[in-house]
This record gives sequence, structure tokens and C-alpha cells, in this order.
Amino acid sequence: MQPITFSYKNHRGEMQQRTIVPDALEFIFAPDPKYNHQPGWFISGYDKEKYARRSFALSNIILDGNGFHENETGMKFFKLFLRDTRK
Repeated sequence: MQPITFSYKNHRGEMQQRTIVPDALEFIFAPDPKYNHQPGWFISGYDKEKYARRSFALSNIILDGNGFHENETGMKFFKLFLRDTRK
């Protein structure tokens, strides 16, 4: 899987650039309350700066235009291809 880079607003409201090697798209019902997240969709993977697996709420990801695709109607979207690793 290729790394992806995005801007992220953390639980303190700070913006940071993050680069992860994604491995899952997850719906988390009971996120850790210390991070002030509501249940929702998260992208998870290996964070190259923190040297650890992390999860990021999709609602807090800010895309800057890099990596966008455009369809025939002009609608712009971000597409991430995930590979099934189950055996």
C-alpha cells in the first residue's frame, strides 16, 4: 500500500500534516473518550512520523487537492484503493 499524506485537525484543534500507510477503513463505535471523538468512520494505518499504528477520524481530515480525481461530470473526489489482506 502506498503512503497517503493529509492535513488533520486533532482533538486539540491543531492542524498537522500526517503521512500513513493505510491498512483499514473502520467504523469505531466507542472511540477513546480522551480524544473527544464521536463514533464514526476512521482510516487506520502505520503513521510514519509517530512510528506506530494510528486511527484518524475521516471527519477531521482536510484534503488540500492533491490526489483528487475528477469524473466526466466535473465532480472531484478522493479515491483510496485498499487491498483485501484476509486469507
